[in-house]
Amino acid sequence: MDASTDPLQQDKRTTRRLTLASSGGARWLPTRADLDAATARTAAAIASPCASLADVERAAELEEAAFAAYLQRPEAAAELEAGI
Repeated sequence: MDASTDPLQQDKRTTRRLTLASSGGARWLPTRADLDAATARTAAAIASPCASLADVERAAELEEAAFAAYLQRPEAAAELEAGI
């Protein structure tokens, strides 16, 4: 599995982006695709028999942070209402 498809590596990249955004660094606002990917990672962690409770909690917390950051996008409300 390469780094682009490894969920742990994707979580590390998401964590780094969210840390930068919340620390006043470069402002990164996730796209709807980023939010959908975070949701998919949470679902995969929940479905995985190998995932621990900590793995599921981490995925859910990253999804929550991605969602909160996504809501800062000007078009977020319209995208969510339209189901895009």
